[in-house]
Formats: sequence, C-alpha cells, structure tokens
Amino acid sequence: VLEIPYSQIASAELTLMAEAGREVENCVDDKIVRTGCWENNDWGEYFICADMDANNCIVIHLNDGRIFVFSRKNDAETEKLYQTLQTYL
Repeated sequence: VLEIPYSQIASAELTLMAEAGREVENCVDDKIVRTGCWENNDWGEYFICADMDANNCIVIHLNDGRIFVFSRKNDAETEKLYQTLQTYL
C-alpha cells in the first residue's frame, strides 16, 4: 500500500491509459493488472497500479516530479474515484 499525502500532489488528471512502455523495476503486465515502475513517451518514468479492465486512469503528478498512475475495476469506478480525489485537492 502506498500513501500519498494530498499536500504532495501538484496535479491530477483523468485520461486514457497509455501504452505501458519499457519495464524499469518490479513490473507485472497481464490481462488483469499492470504494476511497477515503467517508462513511456507519455509520462516518462512512472509508477503504476492499474486494473486492466479500465480504459481510463488517474495520473497523479507529485511536487517532486514523480508520477503515479492508477485505476480501479473499470472506467466508471475509476472516474468516481477521480471525482472523489478532486474534492480533496
């Protein structure tokens, strides 16, 4: 479990899931989940924990430049989570 304090979030966006890119560290990519540290053209180096049943994802940009990407169950659940996150930012 990773906890990110709201004060460390520079921005958050709801967007379509990008291609995974190149594996960097502790990567899993199958029909169910994508996790680990990856690098791609869209986000550079990023950390992900995503349910692959969702086509969309939440991209969190931290103040220190790190990027975290995640999704939950499906598009509707991911969008609902994003709307909840927006109330705290």
